[in-house]
Amino acid sequence: MQEQNEKDWLSEQLDREKKVSVDTSFDEENKPEKKKVKKENDTSDPFFVIDLILFSLMIPAFVGMRGHPLYPLLPFFIFLGPGTILWEIQLKKFPPRWYFILALVLTIIAEAIVIIQV
Repeated sequence: MQEQNEKDWLSEQLDREKKVSVDTSFDEENKPEKKKVKKENDTSDPFFVIDLILFSLMIPAFVGMRGHPLYPLLPFFIFLGPGTILWEIQLKKFPPRWYFILALVLTIIAEAIVIIQV
């Protein structure tokens, strides 16, 4: 009975070896795992560019308007200037997209408050 089991096992192994070559089994076992490449943010991020363009257009426009306060631009300036520099110093990378979206939203809210009050 034991000999029969050994022959069955041996025949199964021989069939398996016929189907799988040495090269493919070696490759399957030793495949390097794909590492997830984390996308780094950089200065070409669309929201960073939009924020810079908007900031550079808002300063001259609001300086020329009489009676329009410049304080809605203060959070924008803090986010784009010192905030970006501090982020890079502390975390050693460029700020993520949500950082610039937050700057844009806060500036829009501050500007809406100023317009409503006038």
